[in-house]
Amino acid sequence: CFKCVRFTSEVACEGDLGAFERGGHTQIATGIGEAVKNEFSGNIIEICPVGALTSKPFRYQIRTWLANKTASVCNFCADGCNLTLWTAKNKIHRATSRRNDQVDQGWICDKGRFGVDLVNHPQRITSPLLKKSGQKIEISWDEAYEYASKSFKTIKERQGGTAFAALGSAHCSNEDNYVLQKFFRTVIGTNHIDHRVFYKNPLPGSDSSKFQTSYSMTNSIQDIEKTELIFVLGCDLTVEHPILGLRVKKAVNKLGAILVVANNRGTKIGKFASQEIIYKFGSEVSFLNALANQLVEKGMVRSEKVKIQPDYENWLKNYSLEKTAKQCGINALEIESLAKLLGESKSCLVLIGRDVITHSYNLDVVEAVLNLGYLTGLFGKKFSGINLLWEYCNSQGALDMGLLPDRLPGLIPLSDKGYRAKLEQAWNAKIPDQPGYTLKQILEAIHRGEVKCLYVLQEDLINNYPDREFVKTALTQLELLVVQTILPGELTQMAHLVLPGLSYAEKNGTYTSVERRVQKTQAAFKPLGNAKPDWQILSELSLWMQGPFVHYSSQEITDEIAALVPGYSGMQYDKLTFSGDRPSLNGQPDISEFQLKRTEYRPVAASDKYPLVLLTGNLVYHSGTLS
Repeated sequence: CFKCVRFTSEVACEGDLGAFERGGHTQIATGIGEAVKNEFSGNIIEICPVGALTSKPFRYQIRTWLANKTASVCNFCADGCNLTLWTAKNKIHRATSRRNDQVDQGWICDKGRFGVDLVNHPQRITSPLLKKSGQKIEISWDEAYEYASKSFKTIKERQGGTAFAALGSAHCSNEDNYVLQKFFRTVIGTNHIDHRVFYKNPLPGSDSSKFQTSYSMTNSIQDIEKTELIFVLGCDLTVEHPILGLRVKKAVNKLGAILVVANNRGTKIGKFASQEIIYKFGSEVSFLNALANQLVEKGMVRSEKVKIQPDYENWLKNYSLEKTAKQCGINALEIESLAKLLGESKSCLVLIGRDVITHSYNLDVVEAVLNLGYLTGLFGKKFSGINLLWEYCNSQGALDMGLLPDRLPGLIPLSDKGYRAKLEQAWNAKIPDQPGYTLKQILEAIHRGEVKCLYVLQEDLINNYPDREFVKTALTQLELLVVQTILPGELTQMAHLVLPGLSYAEKNGTYTSVERRVQKTQAAFKPLGNAKPDWQILSELSLWMQGPFVHYSSQEITDEIAALVPGYSGMQYDKLTFSGDRPSLNGQPDISEFQLKRTEYRPVAASDKYPLVLLTGNLVYHSGTLS
């Protein structure tokens, strides 16, 4: 039927499979010495109508008609693809796509399809573990709560709430992260809360733009297919966001969209672009300022609402074509042609990825992009906007739930007295008004002896933080390290107390995808061993410490989020559909309030000792320890 061949050529746009020979001798095969390498190869198993293509991990495991099928959401990247989990005998046997045209159109990448084996890992932690004489021994939940609560009280009485810090996770549900920050702000009394473990210089910074929603994807995924121009900046799209990459390919190949890719290295999506610009590492700000200069100089700023101050226009002249082209290591014509496309396009989506988020001067890059968006009128155009693409499944949700040292749920600044008072009334407790530390500052405070207790929720801090030796040295100086996770590792070996949480497949909850789509998941099978939902562990710990709150279900927490977190209004668990809903926030800055900001280019410092730059990132087929 050629469905598999058509999928690899028309949907995945890779052409891994072909039809060889002719007539009755026709064979479906790869090229000689080649393999099916596209990141969506598992879909050909699902669409094969006769079972000629089967899944090796799933084949002969169970009878499909005896399996239970549960609606869920992928727990890897931030695209929010919809899954059906097939379970039997308290084990996941496979994941298949669950079509949601607003998100994935029925396709899922191979990581989401085959990565569910992580849930069945034979080394899963299923009981609380306490460190005694250098060994981990299993204890009961009552013993674990008693040890934790007594240790917390001792440290708090001696040094106060600022001796504590908490680290959440971009892979935990909204409910888990919401209760974590609620526990540490009300029961413990600290704002030393973060989740951005992958970055030393995380966004949003304390001096970030007041347009908080600019630090997210402001358009919908569907808008990718409706826009005229797609500008991908600092993003390896097919790796970081496979489904968005699939949408971009469709927009270019079938719908006539123009794609421009700019990055410090070549990427796979670049072969579909009409223009691929590879600039020198760290030169993004200079490149973006040169584009802005071209727009102003050539009179391509047409919106009457755009106000350009004379001093800003004069400052832009410092970024001439020839000077910037030399700084960026590119041809001046590349800047000129892209500026013309941006100025003339009726609609444009800017997609910003990991290489910007991890940039040494990431805030400068974002501000420069906002300037460019203002000059081109993107804030007021349909199917247009600036979209910051967070990389992990609930990165956006973690931000929205308040896992930040200087922001409350909804990305509301901690300094907002009115909102802080609203939360204090709802939570029946005081919230510290002093901003806390970022993760980097927390680790430095541990080295100084200022922070004595660290609580880590479902995060592999040692392997994921950019400086593992700095982390390991810091952790040895802690008086108390509590790790709540599902799998063993170096971090659990160093922990004084290990609490067994649940995977996404064992609990109900909600996740917020890259486009701020809130989707709910269901427990596909019963918790393994004595493990408990992460929110429940924190809630029961609050009870042991005579805290001001206790929750009895994840649905109760979802409803509290809907009542208190801006943008999540009306998103009670019962009201959410399985296709999800997007918050009622206007993601674009108000063009009448925006002011152009001078953002100077600062070269990334190099040294004679370290003359090379190492660029790091994820692969589609690998996403962390034991995955």
